[in-house]
Amino acid sequence: MSLNNKIIENPKANVKCPSCNEFFKPFELLTDEQKKEIEERANQPKENTDSPKNEIKFERKPVGWLVVHDEKTHSQTYDLYEGLQVVGKKSETLQCDIMIEIEDPYLSRNHFTIEARKSGNRVHYLLKDKQSANGTFVETKVMNGFTKQLRRLRDGEEIYIEDGAIIQAGDTKIIFKSQDSVNNKAKASELVKQQEIPKTVIL
Repeated sequence: MSLNNKIIENPKANVKCPSCNEFFKPFELLTDEQKKEIEERANQPKENTDSPKNEIKFERKPVGWLVVHDEKTHSQTYDLYEGLQVVGKKSETLQCDIMIEIEDPYLSRNHFTIEARKSGNRVHYLLKDKQSANGTFVETKVMNGFTKQLRRLRDGEEIYIEDGAIIQAGDTKIIFKSQDSVNNKAKASELVKQQEIPKTVIL
């Protein structure tokens, strides 16, 4: 009669012999040395099978930040990661990647996107309106006296933005900071708070 190892190694296993119809414990037929080896193996800590062996976890590192710098709300700083991120007003029903906490009726729940594209050691940042109701405006390099100009992105237009760019979505002003100028969230927030930003107006 052949028995599998689980039955043989189980001290409580009781098996009926097909020849004599008598019950016996296979474990008791083992030598003392075999019993000791099985008991030692049973007392060893079991491996955690919930996670794969040699699992390597990669921590996502921010490649930039969006700092909400507006007189109508508290300061907020959000991490930007490599890839596409949708930005808008906080909502329970229509969520997005970066949800700004503000009571702005002109800010859509999915207002604009920023895509961080890595090319070699550089990261390029592309801004695009997401067919928002009130449009996305961005600071241009055209200067009129000391006032920086904001212009509305055209439908489907995608532009590269640089560190310090001002984005206005609805009635909310946001400053973009890249990893080229700062290396952490706290520093990005601190630098933007020191800036004097003109009062936000509906454009």
